[in-house]
Amino acid sequence: MRKIILFFAFLGIITINDTKAQIIIASGNCGATGNNLTWELDSDSVLTITGSGKMGDYTDGTTPWYSNCFGIKTVIIGNSATSIGNYAFSNCIALASITLPNTITSIGNNAFENCIALTSITLSDPVTSIGISAFQNCSKLNSITLSNSLISVGNSAFYGCSVLSSITFPNSVTSIGAYVFWACNNLGSIICKAAAPPAIQSNTFANLSKSIPVYVYCASVNTYKAATYWSEFTNYQIIGLSIPEEVTVVQQNNALAISWKDTGMASYNIYRNNVFLAKVSTATYLDNDVTHGEEYCYEITALNDDCESSLSEKVCQTVGTSTDIISDIAEDNVSITIYPNPTTGELRIENGELKINDIAIFDIMGRNVNLSTRPLVNSSTITIDISHLPAGIYLVQIKTETGIIVKKIMKE
Repeated sequence: MRKIILFFAFLGIITINDTKAQIIIASGNCGATGNNLTWELDSDSVLTITGSGKMGDYTDGTTPWYSNCFGIKTVIIGNSATSIGNYAFSNCIALASITLPNTITSIGNNAFENCIALTSITLSDPVTSIGISAFQNCSKLNSITLSNSLISVGNSAFYGCSVLSSITFPNSVTSIGAYVFWACNNLGSIICKAAAPPAIQSNTFANLSKSIPVYVYCASVNTYKAATYWSEFTNYQIIGLSIPEEVTVVQQNNALAISWKDTGMASYNIYRNNVFLAKVSTATYLDNDVTHGEEYCYEITALNDDCESSLSEKVCQTVGTSTDIISDIAEDNVSITIYPNPTTGELRIENGELKINDIAIFDIMGRNVNLSTRPLVNSSTITIDISHLPAGIYLVQIKTETGIIVKKIMKE
């Protein structure tokens, strides 16, 4: 580091470091009892609050740092503060980062109102209450982690948080005020871990689609469905109970083999053409009761305790003649190898001495996906480019001189 050395015969040697130092441009008290909390604002636009106990409550425009409020970018609060006062950081439009200690127990009214640069915040476990309009019009707030001790949320707390996509309430919450999520147009899911439905108002979730998923625990779902205003929601899901995904239906001889991604649930229900078919404990099922030429559509639900998930996406398959199919069960007798699987783009098929007439690829909905180039089938190793396909599960249908082989592949 460059140093400038000045020599004064009567003073000796003074070493001056030219590194820019932070300068305190304003400071004062901000505690509920005066000097129990103090604050300093430096030249890097960092507001630091230290001390212990409660912060003072203010009205709009009266915080001691308000004359510099528009320029504050970062707030750091020391480990012994216990509250965020009313209007503490209201209208701090450049505030993008705040560090809260795990000693805070309450967030005051309008505390972060109009903090339009704030994108995320984590409320530590001691926080039991969020005040009225605490985060109102935080238009870039897309992530908030609520305290596991939270009991109440004040009116309009998240009013106008237009990019907030999801909210999770802990099991301790008992009340959520009016207009809390008004104009939260991007909110796509609600998770509520409380066993008893928190008290809400008719307008708590106003302007939100009542078809968005609401996740609750299995033992509570019927209580929520019957509770005042919670009953307006139509898409209840079970926490920890995932809807089965990646359902595929492939013909194997004179049967249809159904499989899906195993999510570790206790069991699964299979529905065929909207009618219950079977309950299984594994993520596969072989439906032997099918007829040539008929189409069969399957949906799967997951079961855990006494609860059942929503239906999976419907996947349909028409049954062909058994002589046209070489099943995956008989793969050991068929000299066809597909690799790499999973693949990121290139797929190779080794067919040995078996003559291949055509190759097609289908998505899990049974739709034929267009290959970017037609593969050459007159060689022992066939290369197919599927880099243009989205990631997911696909079925490779290989027409040979003896029948059809269907293989499942994964595109990453």
